[in-house]
Amino acid sequence: ADNILVAVGTPAMNAVARRPALNPVLNVLVPRTSFRNLTRSGNRAPDSKLFSAIFFDQPWARQFALIRYAIPGRRVAVLLGKESAELSVTLQAAARDAQMTVNIELVDDEADLLPALKRLLLTSDALLAVPDATIYNRSNIAPILLTSYRAKVPLFGFSPSYVKAGALAALYSQPGQIAQQVAEIILNLPTSGNLPAPQSPLYFSVSINPQVRHSLELTMDDEALLLQKLQNLPAGTP
Repeated sequence: ADNILVAVGTPAMNAVARRPALNPVLNVLVPRTSFRNLTRSGNRAPDSKLFSAIFFDQPWARQFALIRYAIPGRRVAVLLGKESAELSVTLQAAARDAQMTVNIELVDDEADLLPALKRLLLTSDALLAVPDATIYNRSNIAPILLTSYRAKVPLFGFSPSYVKAGALAALYSQPGQIAQQVAEIILNLPTSGNLPAPQSPLYFSVSINPQVRHSLELTMDDEALLLQKLQNLPAGTP
């Protein structure tokens, strides 16, 4: 078990997947959909004992809980692109478990993005961003934030840069938190050297944008209290 390869990010994961499998590979900071698409594409037998992951995205239960703790409404809007369309079923189930409703629009084409977003915002209390580069990329993030802000629907992002740009809050794992999880996996490996199944991040952080909170007139717990509530959620939520 001393020769585990840790591949950081999607490009590294894709590069390693093209090579012959000599060592177990633990992929980190990769979106759930990128990992699933790769293991399905036939490049890799989806044998998680040799090719596993700590996903970049937080578990849905944790994300819905943050929204529930942060704002009064229960209706969550989600934009999905081609990359992430398959998340639809899981999202619906997670929303039901959280006693919330999720409104989903599938965006096939960049031109549909803002019209789809505007439709969603009419019937939603929050917008939840998912890591899909066809939707959330450098050229789209400003118009998405501006449109949701004008509709007074806060955006919940997946990295601190979203909060800086104008999201109300973000739930994410810092590199050091992922590194801690990697270290724990390696220290607890069975003698067979088999990796555990792909998993969500265990350790995470919450950031809030105080200006956005103020301008949307929200009464919210601070970051430390929100984090504490989320850490108290039952473990093992997928």
